[in-house]
Amino acid sequence: MHPREANPGHCDAVLGLCRAHGFEPRVLLRRLSFDLAYTPVLRGEAVVITGESTSSLGLPEQLRWMPLFPSADFEVSLLARRHNRSPAVNRLLDSAAAISGEFGWA
Repeated sequence: MHPREANPGHCDAVLGLCRAHGFEPRVLLRRLSFDLAYTPVLRGEAVVITGESTSSLGLPEQLRWMPLFPSADFEVSLLARRHNRSPAVNRLLDSAAAISGEFGWA
């Protein structure tokens, strides 16, 4: 897990999820980078709590995805400057608003 100061909201959400289910994780590895080889997990030193979107990435054959039950929801935000945005950024923000409204996320 990355250091709390790098992303307090995410860190608090993951720890809150663990605590809500009765355990206090021992966080021994804190990094900002993402190890696509999942080296600490393969070594038996760690588990990973990650978003469903990463399940489309290839996994080493020794590992498997296991969905949380019940599933967990984490707040995700987009940050863009207020003025002088590019047309691509405006399209992304418009699409995000439409999709989040369609799914009842906003």
